[in-house]
Amino acid sequence: MGGIGIVLTAIIHPAGQASIFQPLMQHLGGWLVKARGTAWLNSLTRYGPFIVLGAIWGVIGINPWRTDEYSRFWMALTGIFLVFFVRSIVVQIRAARAAKAAQAAELEKFLAEMEVAK
Repeated sequence: MGGIGIVLTAIIHPAGQASIFQPLMQHLGGWLVKARGTAWLNSLTRYGPFIVLGAIWGVIGINPWRTDEYSRFWMALTGIFLVFFVRSIVVQIRAARAAKAAQAAELEKFLAEMEVAK
């Protein structure tokens, strides 16, 4: 799967993966430098529950009895990563559904205006 991802990335973005991640990293770095206390508080209230749930799921939910080299710290980070990964997918799905509903409402409004114009 990783090899397919690298090949597809090379096809879609011939300049490489750096061109994909550079604007994101620039934005994140700029935000970290320029963010004020309210921005940090907003981020903490927005993402804090996901961090806590991911850490709990990583420590408790990812079976510690399956391996000899179980580390609570790394499992907590893995849980947080997985929770944010799932969250990003859910956010994209919700945004796509909202856009589809808005487009349908716009089409319905347009068709209603066309009926009135007849």
